[in-house]
Amino acid sequence: MGLSSLTKAFCIAILEAASCGLLTVSTRVGGVPEVLPDDMIVLAEPDPSDMERVITKAISILPKIDPQVMHLRMKKLYSWHDVAKRTEIVYDGALGCPNQNLIDRLSRHDTAKQNVTIDLWLQCRNIFDVLSV
Repeated sequence: MGLSSLTKAFCIAILEAASCGLLTVSTRVGGVPEVLPDDMIVLAEPDPSDMERVITKAISILPKIDPQVMHLRMKKLYSWHDVAKRTEIVYDGALGCPNQNLIDRLSRHDTAKQNVTIDLWLQCRNIFDVLSV
C-alpha cells in the first residue's frame, strides 16, 4: 500500500494496511514514522523521486513479508484496550501540568518558531483590539 502526504499526525490507513498484512510505503512526515516499526513500513521523503526509490525497495522486500505474521504483530501492537490505556496516561499527564499562559507555553519551542508564533499572536490581538473599539 502506498500513501503520500505532506502532513499527517497519525494515519489509520497505515494501521489498517499493516493489519491486512500489507507492507506500507508512506512519506516521512508528522507522526507517520512512529506509527509502525521500521520493518513494517518503508518511508520516503515527500518527493516523487524518493517515493519511486522506496517503492522499488518495498517491492524487493515483499517476498520476505508474511502477511499472517504481520497481522498477528499488529494485533499485539494496537488494541482498543491498549489505546484507551495510553490515552488515559496522556490525559493524566496533561492534568498534572501546571496551567500556563500562551507565552509561557510558546517558550518551550525553539526561538524561530516562537518569534513567528508570537508575531502572529500579536497581530491577531491587534486585530481584535481594533474590532472591539
